[in-house]
Amino acid sequence: MKASATLAPEVHLRSSLTVSVRTATCEDEAPIFEFLAGLWVEPRRLRFFSAAVDLRAQAHRGAAGDDVDHHGVLAISPGRGVVGHAIYVRLPDSERAQTAIEVADDLRHLGLATLLMIRLAQFAEDRQITCFFAEVPPENGDMIAVFRDGFAGVTVIGRDEVEVEFPTASWRAAHARFER
Repeated sequence: MKASATLAPEVHLRSSLTVSVRTATCEDEAPIFEFLAGLWVEPRRLRFFSAAVDLRAQAHRGAAGDDVDHHGVLAISPGRGVVGHAIYVRLPDSERAQTAIEVADDLRHLGLATLLMIRLAQFAEDRQITCFFAEVPPENGDMIAVFRDGFAGVTVIGRDEVEVEFPTASWRAAHARFER
């Protein structure tokens, strides 16, 4: 089953805002850069473990195409452009992939991060990726809650990071909760 057949391309968030969700392409590099550059410093630090990250390189990576080992999805709002981005990168010769996600500052707590992760996990599962993992700063409680409440248990690795791991198949239960 293809991911696009399961989830609607347009979704209404808790705020009644409608966003479209689609696969990122190489043409999206500039809009992804604008989105990342528009983030406040603290969310940028929490996402990249540093506020001084090379956003152009991250935008390039985020728009680097769609294949079995690398996939990105975008949330796009009419009149605003990119308001969310999620990506996975498969570990070489593995059924595991690292994932990362970011949502516009003013659209947090509306379900968008969960929606993007559901869509990304769907694509991954279709490509025989069975497990996602993410490294999250321990002070990023919002992202840890998205993973814990929607998808996974949280394992503390050390003072400086939390590693979250969950099966990609968990998108079904997360989708059912999102729809409720």
